[in-house]
Amino acid sequence: MTKQVLFVCVHNAGRSQMAEAFFNRLAEEQGLALRAESAGTEPGEHVHPEVVSAMQEVGIDLSAKRPRRPTNIIVQEADRVITMGCAPDAGACPAILFRKVEDWGLPDPRGQRADRVREIRDGLLERVSLLLHEMKGGPDQDRIYRGRFHFQETMDKFSATVLRSSPSVVGASDSDCGCSRSS
Repeated sequence: MTKQVLFVCVHNAGRSQMAEAFFNRLAEEQGLALRAESAGTEPGEHVHPEVVSAMQEVGIDLSAKRPRRPTNIIVQEADRVITMGCAPDAGACPAILFRKVEDWGLPDPRGQRADRVREIRDGLLERVSLLLHEMKGGPDQDRIYRGRFHFQETMDKFSATVLRSSPSVVGASDSDCGCSRSS
């Protein structure tokens, strides 16, 4: 059975279109039974020209794609619903009441300079790649490693802050804190 992902943004003319295209291309290249669709709570007339251009640079043509509204059926069939930073409410998209929604919090590429649209595009590609890896059920050692690295980095910053704010802790012995060590 094919797993479905629905990418949603306001106009379905930028982020969600790029995410759908990347997801479907990568899933097909990897022979995965995964499929994505995209929709917008207030669909635009066409995909933003700067998005079409940025995607053409990576060999994906979105010029013929047309923005559309999410239907209850599309949402109900989705295993995952991911919004692109717009977090639609039930009034704008009542269909989201059927599913837990994950929000990626990405900036809108509309009207942005080409280099900024490329950054958004490349960030989407990275997120979509991680999502595909997660959905195909394989162990995600890279994510585990990054999580451990982030935890260690956070702990290092915390320790440095504590040591800076409490210089008396440096060089303290067990007897300084009232602790006794039994042999």
